[in-house]
Amino acid sequence: MAQFRPRRTGRFASMGFDLHYRNLAWVGPRDVVMPNVAGAGSSLVGNLLLELGLGYVDLNRDVFLPDGSLLPPADPVSRRIRTARRPEDAARGGRGEPRFMKTHLPVEEFEGCEFGQVWLIVRDPRDAIYSWHRYHRNFGELEWEKVPEEFEEFLRRPFFLGPPPVDNWWTYYRDWLRYTDDRGIPVEVIRFEDMKSDPVGRTTGLLRAASCPLPEEEVVRACRDSSYEAMRAREEAAVGADGTAGGAGVRVMRRGQVGEWRTWMTPRLRPYFAGAELRAVAARLGYHLDEPAGEPAGEPPDGAGR
Repeated sequence: MAQFRPRRTGRFASMGFDLHYRNLAWVGPRDVVMPNVAGAGSSLVGNLLLELGLGYVDLNRDVFLPDGSLLPPADPVSRRIRTARRPEDAARGGRGEPRFMKTHLPVEEFEGCEFGQVWLIVRDPRDAIYSWHRYHRNFGELEWEKVPEEFEEFLRRPFFLGPPPVDNWWTYYRDWLRYTDDRGIPVEVIRFEDMKSDPVGRTTGLLRAASCPLPEEEVVRACRDSSYEAMRAREEAAVGADGTAGGAGVRVMRRGQVGEWRTWMTPRLRPYFAGAELRAVAARLGYHLDEPAGEPAGEPPDGAGR
């Protein structure tokens, strides 16, 4: 079978990803690239890495300075939810290589980059896509980021990569898997659900895979301080009396729930998540979408993202 050879398009620069393309020049052979479809829990993973004092980089928000140091993002959403580096880590700028680089862009935009590992951040596609909609419904600013109020209408329309959201999800992960398979690049699958149920155990395994093990007590503390509860408390403190950004009362850290899809899935919505391609990619990532939904409990409370 011919090797999968994607070609960089640069087409996302006009969608607010111009900084991302500039930052690609800093991706190196020891670095870990962390692709994910929004709503998968990348904020949790990023905050965890920061709490561990590791070199976390959001390729579309952090700014590389000429000496290779990082200027942290100043956008309102990052200020709400990103942990502050501990003073001793801020002084040394993280522990050094490898760096852990988050991206939402498809694999073809990394053409010409050399990197050491890929950590795919994933979540049950039903939960991830619902979270994706909620985030953009409340915080979308650029024209392409704006989405319909109704979730089903969102599922119908083209979005981000081009196809409707469900097809975005499976093509995105399929192509990253094809690319890493063809080139023998080591892959770790970071499931949101595993990070919720066993954060210390999963984090310990990830650090071992990246050849940067840390003491257990440090991992325990970092998992605690980057948990959903800690991130929600941080956002509440950051918003303070000014809860207007994104709409009164809405939060980026909305629920952080595993299996939330059971509360809104209906017979009308189920066919959107029944395609063979989606099910095949989801199964490879550890999700088997045949589980019965049970009776829907109605719409979750209004909110934003994860």
